[in-house]
Amino acid sequence: MSSEKNPIQIQAERMAETMRTPNVPNAVLLILYDLRIPVNSAGFRFLKDLLPAALETPSYIVETELFAVVGGRYIPRVAIKSMDKAVHTVLRKAWRSREIEVWRKYIPEYIMERGQEPTNMEFISCIVYFLEFWQNCYEEAGHEK
Repeated sequence: MSSEKNPIQIQAERMAETMRTPNVPNAVLLILYDLRIPVNSAGFRFLKDLLPAALETPSYIVETELFAVVGGRYIPRVAIKSMDKAVHTVLRKAWRSREIEVWRKYIPEYIMERGQEPTNMEFISCIVYFLEFWQNCYEEAGHEK
């Protein structure tokens, strides 16, 4: 078994070293910018809100529950289907123009090798687990949450 660190571990450790505090909203924005998710879209705004919500309550990593909770925070309320479509659209755009090495910092190799964009919930789950790993690296580096 190789002792070489994978890109996800390297990125989580790098973020833990460089960020002064484990500020989840800032980390989410950094990740979305890094992955080139189009910022001028509803899908970006939804991901910006969906990811911290899924991290706060892991049971929300069920698409309909997560989208219903976050969609209910908007005025007017955003329908699950509208949110799902907007997120799918931005992920597809970002995937088509992706830099593979950047995406490998957040998305596991088995998804990257598949050659098609991750589903909404695969993407959300990958980023949530990355954020958990980053927070653990932050604590291991001797920082307090």
